[in-house]
Amino acid sequence: MEDPQEVRVTGFIIHATGDSSVGIPDSSWSINGDFYFDSPDDLKDFKEKLCDLFCYVCDSKPRAATFEEHQAFLDAEDALMAKHHDPKE
Repeated sequence: MEDPQEVRVTGFIIHATGDSSVGIPDSSWSINGDFYFDSPDDLKDFKEKLCDLFCYVCDSKPRAATFEEHQAFLDAEDALMAKHHDPKE
């Protein structure tokens, strides 16, 4: 029986904002694979540790999002854009 608290994600996107005023572009990395966590808090802790790890390759603390969180953001953005460009309104 599956634990109702268990969280499964299919990967992560780590994004660091650059500084275009000095020629440093934004950077993004993806980590693919199925990840299982015992609880949402375990997932949150893992994302925080990913950010700490990637701090060593960028000048600022990056943000980490699961593929699912990233897709939900894109879907919401698409819905908002569609709403603003709906000719019926």
